[in-house]
Formats: sequence, C-alpha cells, structure tokens
Amino acid sequence: MHALLARSLPTLVLLGASAGLAQDRYPSQPVQVIIPYSAGGNSDVMGRAFIEQLGRATGGQFVVSNRDGAGGTIGFAQLAASRPDGYTLAFGPTSAVSAAPHLMKKLPYGLGDFTYVCQVFENIFAIAVSPRSRYRNLNDLVEDARAHPGRLSFASSGIASVGHLSGEGFARELGLKLIHVPFRGDAQIIPQVLGGQIDFSVSGMGSAAGTLRPLAVFSDARLPFLPEVPTSAELGMPAVPPGYQGLFAPRGLPAPVMAALERGCAEAVGSEAFRAFGLKVRQKVAWVNGAGFERRAREDSEYKRRLVQALGLSPE
Repeated sequence: MHALLARSLPTLVLLGASAGLAQDRYPSQPVQVIIPYSAGGNSDVMGRAFIEQLGRATGGQFVVSNRDGAGGTIGFAQLAASRPDGYTLAFGPTSAVSAAPHLMKKLPYGLGDFTYVCQVFENIFAIAVSPRSRYRNLNDLVEDARAHPGRLSFASSGIASVGHLSGEGFARELGLKLIHVPFRGDAQIIPQVLGGQIDFSVSGMGSAAGTLRPLAVFSDARLPFLPEVPTSAELGMPAVPPGYQGLFAPRGLPAPVMAALERGCAEAVGSEAFRAFGLKVRQKVAWVNGAGFERRAREDSEYKRRLVQALGLSPE
C-alpha cells in the first residue's frame, strides 16, 4: 500500500501542477466583450475584426455582446459593475468615459473606474450627407443653415459622443443654430440621412465614407483615401480630436491578466489581416499601450470638459 502510494505521488504532484497551470493561464474560459453600440456601426465592425485577431493571438474564446444605448454609457456601466477578472471586457470609444460624465447626470461610473488595456484605432469624424442631398459642398449647407436658423438637423451616435460635440462645435464656430438628434449608434443614423429625415450626420469615417457623402472631415490633414474632401482646419474650424477606440476592463485587473491582454492586443493590431481590414473600412489603425491609452483618455476628458463649458451645454 505504501509502495503504491509512493509510486502514485509523483503523478499526483504533476497533475496538481498541471491543474494549477491551467487555472493560471489566461484566458482559460470564454471572455465576454461588450460593444456599447449597435451592430453595424464603426465600433462594432472594427471591434469584431479586432476581437477575432485577439482570440487568435491569445488562443482564447472572445464572445461579443452588443449593449447599446445612451451614447455607450449603458455598456460601460455594465463593465464598471463587473468583476475585474479579465472575463468581462469592453471595446469602444473613450467618449463614453471622457465626455459623457460632463454631459450626463448620475452616471454610475467615472474616468477612474476602468483599466485601459490598449488603443486599437482612431476614428476620424466627418460631416456627411445623403448622396442625393442638394448640398454639393459644405458652403451650401452652411448658407442654408444661416438662412433657416433652427431648421437643419444633424445626427450623432448619442449624447456626449464625439459626433455630438463635433457637431455642436461646428455650429458654434460658424454661428449656426442646428437641431441635434441622438441615435443609439451609426447603424441607425444612415437610413435616416439617406431618407432625408435628418439633413446630415457627424459620423465616423467607416459610415460617412462608406454610404454617405462626406462634405468635410474633422482633421488637420486630408485623408489619403478621400483627398478631395476638405478638412475642418481648411474651413477655419479647429480640428477636433478623433475618437480613440480600444479595449477596456474594470478597474483592478490583475497584472498577469493585463500583461497577457497587452501582448495579445499588440499582436492583434499588428496583424496584416487587421491592418488590411482597417484600410478597407477607412479607419486609422493605431495601437497605443495601456498607459498611453489611459493618458489619452484623461487628456480627452479635460478637452471635452472645456468644450462643454465653452458651448454652454448643461448635463441632462
């Protein structure tokens, strides 16, 4: 009996060690990734492409869950309330954590309630109309808005989104009175602009350049895939920072999990497949590590605070 136990002991030790290693490996079970916007929009399209590559890089299973509404804050509220074990993440823009707190009352989270894993791409925004719109250029739109104050409407993907604040800033700089119509995401905006119910959108390039006709981009340089479209800087308006989009986790993510995700992010964003996809859907792939991503979110929060104050917008 003692001899049998002695022979079995090394095997038991090895099995115990293997179980421990399996338990420590991340991810060892499916990971839920919340996308806080509706299916078909910029965040969803780029997020799904990135998450597919992240799964390949880490050898894990990542499952997308769309939790849209309220400018992305519903999804981020769910993330903030989740356990910081790495098995609930979110992919989306910093605006839901850097701008929304300045425009929305009683949010259940703040800028410091998240771990910033990595930035994946920069979403450049544009003023865009239906291909059949009577506005052939931005000057046509501006002249009509000045002639009819309070009649023209513009759509964004929600209160406090980059599109919302960019549109408000555009109106303020040119002395226009516009009606803002928030939607749950870019996918809901396009049919409304195409149908003429909304005059124009302030959308990310994936939507604006794919189906709609951009009149101007909020950038300090023309985009290589739309060289004919002028920039906001050329038209005398200050360039608005792009939407920084990336991967988030709840605050308190364990260091080994963070390290595994950062390695996976770098490999996923650097993959030829993901970069080719970004070019195809006209998005600027731009990886930034966790520390840099958090720094950008904090800088963006301060910028949005000043912008909201200058625009005289009040929290709703």
